[in-house]
Amino acid sequence: MQRVRPGYLGALAVALAAGAVQAVQEWRSLPPGEIELSAAEIVRCRGGQAVLVLQERKGDRRLAIPVSAAEARALEPRLEPGAAPTLAKRSIDAMGGRITAAVLDSAGAEGGLLGRVSISRGFSSTELSLKPAEAVALALDARAPIRATRDLLDVAGISSDDLRSMQARHTGQAGRAFKVLEL
Repeated sequence: MQRVRPGYLGALAVALAAGAVQAVQEWRSLPPGEIELSAAEIVRCRGGQAVLVLQERKGDRRLAIPVSAAEARALEPRLEPGAAPTLAKRSIDAMGGRITAAVLDSAGAEGGLLGRVSISRGFSSTELSLKPAEAVALALDARAPIRATRDLLDVAGISSDDLRSMQARHTGQAGRAFKVLEL
């Protein structure tokens, strides 16, 4: 039987402790007021406005985020499985960073949406403030979770019952219910 060297055991203990510290940091970074979403589709509304539709993972609500035509074109490939990583994702990876989540929030009293992306590198992490569509695109690129604050979903979320009632009021509209939204 081969004997294990004390130096090897020490290095192993340090590595395990570092992993435990990183796991605790990531666990603490999940605020209780956030809900995970998945990107469902891009919808084109009247007047050419594009809307990114996010759906609650463990629920019924949807969140519609207005995006520009250029943002819609950038997001569409990200919705398909197996899309090649973007330059932004490859650059973050090359610098040793890892995108851990995108979070969407309301801008408070002035309204609007805010987006941010959490990036970790080693034992440190930082947040970048971005437009909501950019934050979602990076999260999709990295296969990282997309979250929204509970307050934002409570104010701007649309349930399937709301969608059905909108469709009933706009019977002349065929197709998806989001087409009736005029932004």
